[in-house]
Amino acid sequence: MPPIIDVADPAVCLSTLVEQARRGEDIVISCNGVPSARIVPVRPSLNHTIQMILEERAKRCASTVAENRAARDTGRR
Repeated sequence: MPPIIDVADPAVCLSTLVEQARRGEDIVISCNGVPSARIVPVRPSLNHTIQMILEERAKRCASTVAENRAARDTGRR
């Protein structure tokens, strides 16, 4: 169950709640103890996700396309 935060709580800071949502948490906002709203993380777009995957793969594999082809073709001739 997501945490319930009362809007009247003086310790509530929107930037903190948004940061929690960015980390994947759902937050329920209540008014006088009645749940009224929810802050949820936004799913990244498919293009953004693909870009992140490609960047992660590039970090893991430092070889170039030419180096990969040369390794593949070694001993073929």
